[in-house]
Amino acid sequence: HEHIFTNERDGGAITERGVRMLVTKYRVGAGITKQASCHALRHTFATVKASKGVSPYHLQRLLGHAKLDTTMVYVHLGRENESAVMEETSL
Repeated sequence: HEHIFTNERDGGAITERGVRMLVTKYRVGAGITKQASCHALRHTFATVKASKGVSPYHLQRLLGHAKLDTTMVYVHLGRENESAVMEETSL
């Protein structure tokens, strides 16, 4: 195929709306009642990667950000989450 992700209807490229519909379908199917969006999944991905030590420059490239400042939001969030986990699990 020319496209990595295709739609069932005509085999063309899946649209942004199609991705949103899939996220909703599988969220509901999994019994998750909390609202989740594509943006929320992207945000979670970036925050987890930052907390695992992925460099800001690599994360910037993964997310397609033009400015490093935009990416640094996730790096700071990742560090805050990391500190909270350390506090919760300290002896």
